[in-house]
Amino acid sequence: MDEVEEQDAEAGGGVPLGAISIKDCLFCPHHSSSLMKNVAHMTKIHSFFIPDIEYLSDLKGLIQYLGEKVGVGKICLWCNEKGKSFYSTEAVQAHMNDKSHCKLFTDGDAALEFADFYDFRSSYPDHKEREEPDEIEGLPSEKTLDYDDETMELILPSGARVGHRSLMRYYKQRFGLSRAVAVAKNQKAVGRVLQQYRALGWTGSTGAALMNKRDMQYVQRMKSKWLLKTGMKNNATKQMHFRAQVMF
Repeated sequence: MDEVEEQDAEAGGGVPLGAISIKDCLFCPHHSSSLMKNVAHMTKIHSFFIPDIEYLSDLKGLIQYLGEKVGVGKICLWCNEKGKSFYSTEAVQAHMNDKSHCKLFTDGDAALEFADFYDFRSSYPDHKEREEPDEIEGLPSEKTLDYDDETMELILPSGARVGHRSLMRYYKQRFGLSRAVAVAKNQKAVGRVLQQYRALGWTGSTGAALMNKRDMQYVQRMKSKWLLKTGMKNNATKQMHFRAQVMF
């Protein structure tokens, strides 16, 4: 049993009805004996390459999330929510194969959906271990946020625009407390996938993908700030409630 599968057994937790298992292909009925073999199958048979794999921090979490997206949501990974509706997993899988949509759509604010599965800090030349997002040079500070006053969109370092609704949906995403432990143990698995990709001729991210990393680092930092602020507000509310009870 792979280390990733051992983590699954330890973590437990309910899986949504209809979700595709991390050992089952996202694009066909093929079943593998492990997550790693499943990822290899999807790469070789369906040409599925995970974007920015070198910065992926949670392989198991990403594949599990995509399994829910396809199996429960019946959503094409490329069309995302803007495509046609499907009424079965088989139908959306057939669509992705027929249209060559066995790939993730990460352009613009669509990348926010997957940002929590990545850690782009190591992509910066001055990166240090345990460096906090606020300490990374070259990223805009919260005081210099660039908003479009007419559309209320956040303008990212690359020039891409993110709508307020998309940003708030990303801020409020939650993937469970056990995920933090899984992330630390997933690096070996990601390294093995990287080896598979390179053996098939993959050369890494270039061009626009490099700007996407900068954007994702930026929104990850902003999410950390938002969570800290909302956490402080919630604690203040709890303290006020506690004081009221004591005084009563």
